Amino acid sequence: MKIIVLNESKTSTPQINVERRCAVTPASVQRLCKKGVEVNIEAGSGELSHYLD
Repeated sequence: MKIIVLNESKTSTPQINVERRCAVTPASVQRLCKKGVEVNIEAGSGELSHYLD
């Protein structure tokens, strides 16, 4: 199984609220990887949630 996490915050405009949440946390990605799931995360996806690439 593969999971792809997109950077939703980069599509925000001044008229639209900026999405600051990220679909996954570093801990949840670690658990998924241990179960054999391939996780691909777009660069900067967790930046506004204070998760670094």
